[in-house]
Amino acid sequence: MGEAEFPIQVDQPPRDGITNMHYHPTDPNLLIVSSWDQTLRVYDTATGNAKDTCTFNSPVMDCGFMDKYHVVTGGLDGSVNVVDMNNKKQTTLGSHKEGTRNVCWDAAHGCVYSGSWDKTLQLWDVRSASNTTVELGAKVFSMDLKGHLLGLALSDRHACIYDTRKMDKPWLSTKTSLRHMLKCIRFMPDGSGYASSSIEGRVYLEWFGQPENETKHISFKLHRYNLDETEVVYPVNALAFHPTYNTFASGGSDGAVFTWDTSSYKRIRQYVRFNEEVAHLDVNADGSQLAVACSYTFDEGERPHAPDAIYIRNLSPTDFAPRQS
Repeated sequence: MGEAEFPIQVDQPPRDGITNMHYHPTDPNLLIVSSWDQTLRVYDTATGNAKDTCTFNSPVMDCGFMDKYHVVTGGLDGSVNVVDMNNKKQTTLGSHKEGTRNVCWDAAHGCVYSGSWDKTLQLWDVRSASNTTVELGAKVFSMDLKGHLLGLALSDRHACIYDTRKMDKPWLSTKTSLRHMLKCIRFMPDGSGYASSSIEGRVYLEWFGQPENETKHISFKLHRYNLDETEVVYPVNALAFHPTYNTFASGGSDGAVFTWDTSSYKRIRQYVRFNEEVAHLDVNADGSQLAVACSYTFDEGERPHAPDAIYIRNLSPTDFAPRQS
């Protein structure tokens, strides 16, 4: 299965549902993983060895590096925390009324952004210990930060983009052509646009800077199969862009990982399918590794499922480079 193409498997993976994972923004071999098992785990992806673990009082729904030793987390209990991995000290910045689904660290502004199921976005200034609340009117399902742009995938199927220099209203709010629940939003590395995915086996791409009323966007089908003349559709749980090629990978509940050309919308590569759902993906800062988190997302309700696993592939240009026409 897909494990053969991803020869590095991390040891001591989470025990109860991987909620997110992110590479360090500059260290290409440092990966952080959050989980329903109330842990935050750090791995050396060159070897697959576990480096550190921090335990919380609530499931950890998201995480992100602030620097090499400090991490921001969001909890199911609504908490937003900063963790010093040297001594495991946890400092709570504040909390939401419901679970904190996503967190992002903005080093340029010294600010943590947290998106919640309570339909708010919170801005936590770690220098002044102040915070600002932005009412969204919909739950946050996914979040990404690129430069001064903050992207949110919301429960009303809107992709909402904020300029972090002016947070009084969205810079762009688009009701995507996706007809069902959004799963993931990720910015293109060159800042030209973003991609969002949904449970309906589709990805929506939108580019910025187009003339008014002429926004360039497209959606296309993926992670779908014909079985006995019936189309079987799987959620697209995860997206991850390559920092050099501006192409992206998709991971779905079919256990498959594909890479795609953003400009032609054509598939670059398909890996052999994994034994369990692909819940999260990430490409490291220098584009040399792809991490795949296999973790059951309960799309099919309660069923027997494989233990959580995280696989690492050392990439070559054929993995993500656009095909020559």
